Amino acid sequence: MITMLQSLFAVGIVFLCILTNIRGEQSRVFSTNEHYSWFNARGKCKLLTNESNFSSFSTRRLGWTNFSAKYLPWIEYLGCFEFRNVDTLYSLKKQVTQGEQLQECIVHCNSSQFFGLQKSTCLCLQSSNHTDLYRYIVKSCDTNAATCLGDPFGFCGTEGGREFLSVYQKVNIDEQNKTFIGNCLEFDNRNGRFKANNCATELHPKCYNEVYEAFYTRKSTKTNWTDAFNNCKRGTLASYNTVIGKMKEMGFYAKFWLSNTRRWKRILDGAGYPEFCVAARIQQNGDVERSIHRCSDLLPALCVTSRKTSTNAPSKPSSTLSLVTTFQRKLEQTSISLRRTVPDRKETTAIPTLDFQQTTLLVHEEFSSGLPSNDGYSGNDKRTV
Repeated sequence: MITMLQSLFAVGIVFLCILTNIRGEQSRVFSTNEHYSWFNARGKCKLLTNESNFSSFSTRRLGWTNFSAKYLPWIEYLGCFEFRNVDTLYSLKKQVTQGEQLQECIVHCNSSQFFGLQKSTCLCLQSSNHTDLYRYIVKSCDTNAATCLGDPFGFCGTEGGREFLSVYQKVNIDEQNKTFIGNCLEFDNRNGRFKANNCATELHPKCYNEVYEAFYTRKSTKTNWTDAFNNCKRGTLASYNTVIGKMKEMGFYAKFWLSNTRRWKRILDGAGYPEFCVAARIQQNGDVERSIHRCSDLLPALCVTSRKTSTNAPSKPSSTLSLVTTFQRKLEQTSISLRRTVPDRKETTAIPTLDFQQTTLLVHEEFSSGLPSNDGYSGNDKRTV
């Protein structure tokens, strides 16, 4: 019995040392109780930027980061195609980050009118017009192109075991109100207005058949932006340029999805008075999920503190030493009780029970990895962008 307890005691000490020594530099995040505009939040503390290595505890609240944001140019999704001689078709090539494929490709192909995505590869196409581009097309995808990994509202040209190129074109769009937040383009033919909207919103698809040069609408169907493409079986989802030239032929007055989309990028310098800024939540696994908001919105500030723990530094005596001392004292009490046992089989000796729940709480308190916010939260939840 004594040997078993001594072994358990030794294991507990090793576990504490591992927790102490593997931390290195840690970032801790807490949110303020008060709500501020982004401009005022920057003066309250060091806001979250690109820190990583967050522990399992995080803030549950959406709050401001140190980034402002800027929307990139609108693009039009042309479709998924198989090309011949692809190596002669592009001028630049770049591996892009999962979840940011479209954003990085738009920036990387700044001087190209067309670009394509193939899984995690961005290709800046040399073609200057549709006619030149279509000369290289072998065929369209047999089925719908797959969405990009980490971005459910972008297409990345993968189809089953074969690879196809999802092609996009940059376009100029006249938005009547540029303050709307959203990555997909909505058209309301009741008033003739175009505006950005959240891609997850369910609207009618406005389809266009190029052979008959005619629009048609699935009146009974409303879907998000991605699924709108799948509902245009006899044509393609209409684009901004198509609608502008044939607006009087639309019919059926409602709000529709068009084939145009866009992305935004983070800006760190913070000069001037930006329209849009970046807020974030930290997921339970430590990942940071960012979303765009108007800078004038009132949100908590996500404040960051850092600490370094030396691999040679001893544990804090306030909690760890207390834990060890308590454990050792109970072990000694158990040994004394065993020695005093009377060899009469009818008599039993009470053995103190180790309070493992208390031990666990002490370890948890010592090695807690997040600073609780003033509203009592220290974790996070997930927000869909």
